[in-house]
Parts: sequence; structure tokens; C-alpha cells
Amino acid sequence: MSPDLAAEDGKWVTSISSFGVGGSNAHIVVESFDSALQKPSDVIQATQPPLYLFMAASFTESSLSRVQASIVEAFHGLTDDTLLRSLARDLARQSRSYHYTSFAVASSLSRSPLSFSKPTSTNAMHDEKKLCLVFSGQGPQHVAMGRELAAIYPEFLKSILMSNDVLVERFGKEDLLERTALFVPGKTASLPSNGVWPVADVICSIVFFQIAIVDLIKSLGISYDFVIGHRYVAQY
Repeated sequence: MSPDLAAEDGKWVTSISSFGVGGSNAHIVVESFDSALQKPSDVIQATQPPLYLFMAASFTESSLSRVQASIVEAFHGLTDDTLLRSLARDLARQSRSYHYTSFAVASSLSRSPLSFSKPTSTNAMHDEKKLCLVFSGQGPQHVAMGRELAAIYPEFLKSILMSNDVLVERFGKEDLLERTALFVPGKTASLPSNGVWPVADVICSIVFFQIAIVDLIKSLGISYDFVIGHRYVAQY
């Protein structure tokens, strides 16, 4: 890449944004360590081998030491940088599924003795299973959304009708179901199946659907411990 495109100090700067209607917004700015204006001879070469983060994980604390030993035994002769980086990444990803973890920082698994950290519990309440209800963010709406659920489960359709009554009687808005025929079994929706819906219809369809899903889950005897919500549901 041409140095002319770098910042004034020669650093490469880039940014990545993620902004969603659901309220999950993030923005990150990344700057290069080296300047694009530096010549290869100006860059100080590292004299030490790179270090890697090796994770070990298990379901019980007592078995963690055996996992550590098996990792060292399986990969103690590995020296290739690409493979070591890949191994470190895979071990880190796998560790997310276990209750106890430890780590070691080293240039390879051949180092003896390789010192792993003390075990850390990733979930203090791992003996008690928790269920979380997650409201999805705004995605593509469809004229058939929820129609089969309304036809099969009376509680789902009842919730849809109650939300529609609230929209009309409390907020004085036009009857959504009568105007669009969304959710109603056996009727043809007036909204386009492939096209842009009015914003009000998009928001109402999301709210109606997700509230009805909660009522359906409750009617099936399913209880949950946590809720991660969508802001339009909360505002409703």
C-alpha cells in the first residue's frame, strides 16, 4: 500500500463500525504499530521468539492438570509459528465451553517445565443450569412471519390479538391486523413479500411477534432466569 495513504505520522489507521437498530452499537479504531514511512532497515528485528497464550480447560478442577499434561505431551515438539498460532487460537476457543481454565505463556510447548496458572472458574454457578431468553434484533420481516405459530398455538394467536387491541384502544392507532392481515391464518397479507415495509409496520410486527413468543414459551411451561431484550420491545 502506498505511504501516501497513511496518516501524517506514517501510521496506518482504520475504523470499523457496527450500528444496529437494536441498540448494539460499537466503533473501533485501529492504528498500526510501525510507520509506513520507515525503511526496512529502520525496523528493529525482534531478538526473542514470539510468545503464545496456551489455554487449558476442563469441566472439573481436579482434571485440569491432566488436560495440561496431555496438551504438552501432544504438542511439545511443535515449533512452526503458523501452527502454534493456530493451536493457541483453537485452545482459547475450546476453553469457552468448560468450567475451569488455566493458561501458560510461552514460545512453545517444549519449554520445560511449562508453568500453567492457577485454575479459574469461568462460571461459579456451573452446577445450576441457567436459561436465558434472548430477543433478536431487527431482521428481515416476511408476510408469513408467525402465521404457522398462530395456526398451531392458540396462546400465540391470543397474544397477537391482545397486542393489536392495545395498539388500537390505548394508542389510538389503526388496526394492524385488519389493515395488513399479518399473523392471521388463512388471510393474504397486504404488505409486499419482497420489498420495503413502512417503519411503523416493521416495529409493530417485531413487537407483536416477540411478545407472542414470550407468552407462548410461558404457556408451554418453560421458565427462564435472564432476559436480553430488544429496545423496541421495552419501549412498547
